[in-house]
Amino acid sequence: MRLLYGDIYQSFYRNTQQVGTPDPTLLASFNYELGIFYQLMLAKLKNYKTYISSPFTVGMNAVDITKSLPAVMMSLVNSSGTTVTCTTGIPHGFTSGDSVVINNVVPVGIYTGISPFNGTFVITVTSTTTFTYTVSSTLNGQSGTHAQYYPYPPGYVTSDGIVLSVGSINYPLRLISSEAIWEQLNAVLLQASAVPQYYYPRRDDFGIWPIPQNLYNGQIYYHYRDRNLLVSDYSGGTISVTQNSNQVVGSETAFTAAMVGRWFTIDDVTIPGRGYFYRVVNVNVSGQILYLARVYAGTTETGVSSYRVGESPEIPEDLHMYLVDGVTGGYYKDIRKDTENSKRFLNSFWTGNPSEDDWNENAPNVVGGLLGGMKDYSDREDERVINRKPGLNPLQFKAWATTLA
Repeated sequence: MRLLYGDIYQSFYRNTQQVGTPDPTLLASFNYELGIFYQLMLAKLKNYKTYISSPFTVGMNAVDITKSLPAVMMSLVNSSGTTVTCTTGIPHGFTSGDSVVINNVVPVGIYTGISPFNGTFVITVTSTTTFTYTVSSTLNGQSGTHAQYYPYPPGYVTSDGIVLSVGSINYPLRLISSEAIWEQLNAVLLQASAVPQYYYPRRDDFGIWPIPQNLYNGQIYYHYRDRNLLVSDYSGGTISVTQNSNQVVGSETAFTAAMVGRWFTIDDVTIPGRGYFYRVVNVNVSGQILYLARVYAGTTETGVSSYRVGESPEIPEDLHMYLVDGVTGGYYKDIRKDTENSKRFLNSFWTGNPSEDDWNENAPNVVGGLLGGMKDYSDREDERVINRKPGLNPLQFKAWATTLA
């Protein structure tokens, strides 16, 4: 059974035999323990990984967020004092006073750290293909060039692959796992228009070779580790749902963009079709409509108040209740100094049995708890289909050859 943040807290509240209105100190202790035990479970369940993709762009580009214009490639970036001058290959369509995001520009030469060229700046237009902006400190005449290394998305653990879109074709980049081979590649001189072919994962970022000289859109497919669960469930106003529609329409609601990725459910299950969980994938700007990852399967209803939108642990649902046991055991150990109850709940967290105190990962008699979950998910991931066949198909090789030619 899937639990939301509010379910975990209510179970913890009952486990610790609390009465009356919860005090802020108890809630703070709960959040602290929840963060510790949730991250512990995520780390231990190494082969149960949450799979997701994230878009990124390569090549120096500028995005006018005042006008919501698409990204424009920059061919030259130069500086004089604190003034940076950018040249675009095509008319940029910007206006003086616009706020523009500068991406993927690094100083020429060996460079590490945060690039002073990148960020959001108010620009001054000097021609249809040039504009300037001011940085906080002098750049001493440094020029900017296309970045080779790009940061991972938040929560990144491991990547399954990266693709770049060149025209209408998505090119999968090939993995380089050796620093020596990576350095050999970077010693090869290629024409600037060469299409990127390889990526090299490092600790905090990944490199692309050849260094992208054009504006390309990309996708990195990766497994991520979830952040801590700290946000209370939301259930304001009322909602209406329509069978076979993915929209949840609110009345007097205040849905926010932060709800994307959380779960929607109707708690009152007296009507068939209710009680299932749906992932939220978008929220409209007015805060009145939630968009679900799949269409609502229940019956059409209006004025429903018994709904919730909340965070849920990104671990197998059969382990959700063990997370509650871990949080409870930690509370008894750290706050109440109650060794007996602490051991009982921590035994249940690790083994599924309050009386079993053998927390050895290889204990043959342990089939429940986190240790049991580690065994159950040791040889599988959360993907529906797992394809481990390497290489590209002939059509992709043909596309590569055509583009390179």
